[in-house]
Amino acid sequence: MISLRRLLVIGFMLIVSITMASCQMTNHEDVNINLEEDGLTQSLKVGIVTRMGYLNDNHVLGDNIRMFGDKHSDIDIEILNSKRYFLDMSPWLMGLEGTGTPPDLIEITYNQMLNMYHHGKIEPFNLNDPDLQDLVLTAPDGAIIGLKTRVDPLIVYYNEEIFDRVGLEKPSVDWDWAMLDHAIGMLKAAGHKVHIMLAPFAMEWVMMNRYGGRISDPHDMKFAGYLDSEEAIQAAEWFTWVGTKREDYDFETPERYPNAMPYVLINGEVALAIDYAHRMGGYHYEYIVQRNDQIKIAPLPGGRDTVNVGLTMGFSIMSSSPNKDIAMRLLRYLTEDGEGYMYDIAKYGLQAEQRMGEVVLDISTDRLPIIVQEIKRSVPASFFFRESESFGVNLHTKNMYPLLKDIIDG
Repeated sequence: MISLRRLLVIGFMLIVSITMASCQMTNHEDVNINLEEDGLTQSLKVGIVTRMGYLNDNHVLGDNIRMFGDKHSDIDIEILNSKRYFLDMSPWLMGLEGTGTPPDLIEITYNQMLNMYHHGKIEPFNLNDPDLQDLVLTAPDGAIIGLKTRVDPLIVYYNEEIFDRVGLEKPSVDWDWAMLDHAIGMLKAAGHKVHIMLAPFAMEWVMMNRYGGRISDPHDMKFAGYLDSEEAIQAAEWFTWVGTKREDYDFETPERYPNAMPYVLINGEVALAIDYAHRMGGYHYEYIVQRNDQIKIAPLPGGRDTVNVGLTMGFSIMSSSPNKDIAMRLLRYLTEDGEGYMYDIAKYGLQAEQRMGEVVLDISTDRLPIIVQEIKRSVPASFFFRESESFGVNLHTKNMYPLLKDIIDG
């Protein structure tokens, strides 16, 4: 007979899984080719995943790529970022007949990199500068297979006014788990809710840092007995105590869903939240909350050795590309200033998830260093896929996973 604690973990994973989307070795040296002298031009196709084709003149990654093109008149750069393009992407990624010509550089998730590298669809490249080690993504064999473009780290959001009223110390990098639990208990006793994101990668963060466990192997993504682990049970019980509810995941306007995140954080119903800074594929938290002075952000609790779990994407070089040398020149150009590129990653995450018609905002100067700090200490989430703007499923669809909907509805 299945124990109540085991059912708790299984139920937790069923809930969070549906919130997720579905879910050779040649080191390419930087080849200096000057085609301009011969009057020749080479092309470079760069595939970027950006919400609704949003790639205007204020787009930090797009601007940097265009500046590279301006400095190299011998290179004709085409940026591909339409929704239709990436929906047609999967067939030729796996070596089947697809739509159009594959790009030379492609922005994909770390899990997709591992899969494509295993099948020989992307190739390792030489970007071994020690100053760039926080920016590259490696395979289990140590090969560099990607350059980070977007890292969406977990961030602490809190209502400063409520913290002052309750008499709580502001969250900081020195917060340990006992201090977090104390704050949650005080806030709940004062009638305020606490929101901790319900997702496999959030559970992975708790398991790794609080209980010393892990949901899955970070390289081959095989789920190995995590439902049977004591660490998973402890993490699930902790999430249950926190009390995050399903309605926190209605990412729409406050007129339609007034009880949804992040609006309940702004109106004071929720006083503390741990969620993603840019909310890939969902409603853009940072775009909303940074316009409200009482909502502050802080590093993750757990101490300075805490590991963040970021939703991570990056550029990889396609094995089919005839322009690998040009692709390497672009990657080296983007990372000429390693620290500056880290800040570009943070800004790109803010811009890439904005919807059409929204005003592009720079991250305010007091928030940007915190986000960059969390990006630096993050590791790629083990369970995260993304290849188009479609992310997750509608939890209100009664025809999909009716048993899951029954669980969610209590």
